[in-house]
Amino acid sequence: ANIPVLSVQVRVPDTALFGVDNPLSGFASAKGVAEAAKQKFGGGTPAGAAGPGVATMASGDHHACAVRTDRTVWCWGAASWGQLGDGTTGDAVDHLRTTPVQVLRGTSALKGVAKITAGAASACAVRTDGTVWCWGLGTRGQLGDGEAGTGHHRTKAAQVRRGTGYLTDIVHLSAGYEHVCALRSDGTV
Repeated sequence: ANIPVLSVQVRVPDTALFGVDNPLSGFASAKGVAEAAKQKFGGGTPAGAAGPGVATMASGDHHACAVRTDRTVWCWGAASWGQLGDGTTGDAVDHLRTTPVQVLRGTSALKGVAKITAGAASACAVRTDGTVWCWGLGTRGQLGDGEAGTGHHRTKAAQVRRGTGYLTDIVHLSAGYEHVCALRSDGTV
């Protein structure tokens, strides 16, 4: 299925992204996160048309992810549970990435992404082929990999399972704090 990308861009001041220069337990201030996104993507803020290269984005509790127009995914912020998808859990001191990092699947970049959603400490993406890929914290099974439990997490994107195969024909995703719902092309959830 070829999924069109629908994007809404809202212009906000840099300090509106994560609060007014409030470090929030060692996490980046709004100005720092916005500046990192400007350096990586050029112009604007992540939520406010970060140049011509950002198609859509989503944010969790302390992380944000953007889908670029080249269909790759880049995330920044807290990485304590792998929610940035770059194969790490961030800096050993504060688990923070102030510069966007590219989301990986295996040893290569996650590509062909049409939509993205983020939970508290996880993220999931729908590719243009209708498959779903998730990463980050999965204690409640929100990664769709058939696993759950204290400390369960994935630091790179993994394809969501459905029975003995994989979840396919997805046209939309929506994440809550510790869950994700998917809408299939036939209208089922």
